[in-house]
Amino acid sequence: MFNKKFLLGMLLIVFGISSITCAQSGGAFILTDIPSRYNGKYVLLFAETHNDGLVGFVEFNIPTDTGTLARISNGKVNIPMWYVTYNENSGGFKEIVRYNGNHNVEVELLIFESSKLDFKSNVRSIANINFKNVSFSNGSVTKSFQDNDSYNE
Repeated sequence: MFNKKFLLGMLLIVFGISSITCAQSGGAFILTDIPSRYNGKYVLLFAETHNDGLVGFVEFNIPTDTGTLARISNGKVNIPMWYVTYNENSGGFKEIVRYNGNHNVEVELLIFESSKLDFKSNVRSIANINFKNVSFSNGSVTKSFQDNDSYNE
């Protein structure tokens, strides 16, 4: 099961760094075969790599505590990937950079109604999708929705 404490910590920390966009180059998580009822919805991704993490989003803004998520279109979404380095001594994260690595991780995807998430409010996802064994190569991977290990609405 995905570590929910880590997921919540990532939300708090990632959106507390600085305004970051996809101007940097890096990999992507591509999800295909998404049911049509989710077209026009938006996705946020989390994964753990020991003490560090992977996050999938388009951009986030510190002053407003909002993030922009990738949009599902025609049963597919392309989510830019970011690598977040944890600093155990300070209890925070050292840096966030576009992800180009090779990890085998468990991935949690959250689907939302809106492209913008306000992390000061209590926003709930409309669906959660989990993949227990995802192998990134050069920061990217493609998975089919049908291959998920768990799915909840």
